[in-house]
Amino acid sequence: MLIMIGVLLQWPRLLTLAMFPALVVLYWRLAVEEERETAARFGPAWAGYRRATPAFLSRLGPVSRPARPEV
Repeated sequence: MLIMIGVLLQWPRLLTLAMFPALVVLYWRLAVEEERETAARFGPAWAGYRRATPAFLSRLGPVSRPARPEV
């Protein structure tokens, strides 16, 4: 997404402006399909990861990690 924004800023033409939303939609659909495949492959482990990790934009601030079990 950042590369596409950079291209749009570097070459502000009608074609790049028209391509931007189309590429965003295509990449979004690709991400949804890949998440579906990953969920089928990894099951509950993927569900936990998905709850803890944002899809496109990372969270700002400290990262909270689960406590490690005592060994």
